[in-house]
Amino acid sequence: KAEQADGSDRQAMLAEAKGLFDQAHKIFTESRDGAKAELAKIPKSLDPGKDGDLLERREELRKEFLQAMLLAAAVTEEKADTVGEKSPERKKILESASAQYNELFTKYGKYLAGLYARMHSGRVQMKLGEFDKALNYFKEELLNQ
Repeated sequence: KAEQADGSDRQAMLAEAKGLFDQAHKIFTESRDGAKAELAKIPKSLDPGKDGDLLERREELRKEFLQAMLLAAAVTEEKADTVGEKSPERKKILESASAQYNELFTKYGKYLAGLYARMHSGRVQMKLGEFDKALNYFKEELLNQ
């Protein structure tokens, strides 16, 4: 709708969207932190014969944690579309998204969410005009598969 609107209507819609992205980021960050706290309560060493339910719960929490991290970065990236394409704020938002994706990749690159984060980080680099860096990220992922 914002693309089709003009003038003050467009600005109002973009401002509303920006606020909604901030709310979504908060929700995903809280979800990530909650999953991390729950994971900390589960013992590191479990016996598959006795602790099947806990093993299953730990796996669910790990998935939730990684998904929340990925989605928090994604809504940050999407938030950049609510400000002017050439604005310094857009660059700052995209750099924040890139940092979030890179943290996820650095810490969890062996998991699917980490690999997605690297690809998304490459897309962010393209949006920032860093085409060589983006290309290197994409090549890195293709060559490592």
